[in-house]
Amino acid sequence: MRKVCSLCLEEFECGGPSCWCSSVSVDEKVRSILPLLSGDCVCPRCLSRRL
Repeated sequence: MRKVCSLCLEEFECGGPSCWCSSVSVDEKVRSILPLLSGDCVCPRCLSRRL
């Protein structure tokens, strides 16, 4: 499904339970602050900037 990144407002493809983000390793510190930065999914570019 198409989503809009709540950080940069760019559209991106979200695959739900089998989404691209399930294969990304995110540091625990980043994982703990993401809910404060965004209420929903973020795009691959924004997630990689925060790794």
